[in-house]
Amino acid sequence: MWISRSLTGRVALSVAFGSLVSASVVAVVSGVLSSRLARTQEDGALRDAAGMLAFALQVKHHDAERAAADQTGELAHAGIAVAVFEQRRLVAGDSAIEFVAPGSCADVSRARVCAVPAGHFVAAAARDHTRTREQQDVSAHAAILAVIFTMLVSTGLALALAYAAVKPLITFASTVQRIPSDGGADAELGADEGVREVDALRAALRSAFDRLGRALDQANHFAGHAAAQLKMPLTSIIGELDHSLEIAGENGRDERQRARRVAARLFTLVERLWILAGPDERAVRAAPELSLRAVVEDALETLPEPARCRITCHEAAPIKLRADPALLVSAIVSALENSLKFSDGDVRAIIEARGEQALLAIEDDGPGILEREREQVFAPFYRGQQGRTGQYAGHGIGLAIISRVTSAHGGTARFVERARGARLEMTFARLDIADDGLARPPKAPLPNPNGGKTGSKRM
Repeated sequence: MWISRSLTGRVALSVAFGSLVSASVVAVVSGVLSSRLARTQEDGALRDAAGMLAFALQVKHHDAERAAADQTGELAHAGIAVAVFEQRRLVAGDSAIEFVAPGSCADVSRARVCAVPAGHFVAAAARDHTRTREQQDVSAHAAILAVIFTMLVSTGLALALAYAAVKPLITFASTVQRIPSDGGADAELGADEGVREVDALRAALRSAFDRLGRALDQANHFAGHAAAQLKMPLTSIIGELDHSLEIAGENGRDERQRARRVAARLFTLVERLWILAGPDERAVRAAPELSLRAVVEDALETLPEPARCRITCHEAAPIKLRADPALLVSAIVSALENSLKFSDGDVRAIIEARGEQALLAIEDDGPGILEREREQVFAPFYRGQQGRTGQYAGHGIGLAIISRVTSAHGGTARFVERARGARLEMTFARLDIADDGLARPPKAPLPNPNGGKTGSKRM
């Protein structure tokens, strides 16, 4: 059975179904009563006709032939025929009329016959069933039309009343949907509307948001404090190891370098965990306006020279956005490092506008992402099939950082289908949307300080 997924639809469907059932019952009962009433009226008319014939036979003392002929002429317009019987034998009138007991009515052949006593005669009147059936058909059609009309009217009224009944809930749902992901205790749920159930739900959600906000604030405070406490000793360890490498001879250099690399990886892990816990929409709303091109350039500058030489960057048009530069650089660096790690060829960074969003796409020719893992890889500490082979080092939080940072900047991150390799699309909310809707002319390609080809930047 089909059931509407909308509360309004369910209420309207319930009311309409109830109206249909009640209207059908009324129609059936009305049809039965109408049929009985029509039969009663038919019998009354036939008894009256038979009584007039009996009056002519008994009071006016007409002979049977004359009385039958007179009544036939008078009742012809009503489609009623008469007959006179004596001792169950037809003596005058319509020969098609069959005898029935005096004082009764019966269906005989294709006619309804009623008879009354008239002395030693029996006066009978009959009419074909066609007339009665026509009346019944008219009543049935009227009942069907009444059911359809009632159902349509009741459905329309039910939809209107159901919408009016659930409108406070719809309004409240819209209010909840507009709450930013970092709303927490500051979430605005609107004022009470005087609807007991909706106001109770609003109060329950307000309490839940308050508890969630306090929990998130405590978690973020703890994450920030823990990261700061971990970064300080790691920074000291890295500094001591650097100093030790400078003054040490060849003896023990390899061990110190391995220790330095381990400490550096720990520092990077702590920094990324802090980023994963830290950014939110409130911080981004207070961030400065930036050029996406400039942020990409900053991200490229943080990479070592061999990595920059494999990256080609194209910009279709200048795009501005409001962003936290440190967070955005971290996300872009994670995306570039991910593509560099999983591919041996060039990596392409493409900047373009997509409606109200700024798009930064990172493409590579590596093994790509399995379709079933394209959403899972953005979960913290999840590693795809390629990453679980042990060939590629990593913590499994780079893509989680990308997803978190793009979300904080009003966008999304996703992998899209590509014939070869992977294409990561990161979107951000734009600030430079043209009011006239006209396309901007393409801007010159990013300059190549190493003398790369025109139209691209290879660093």
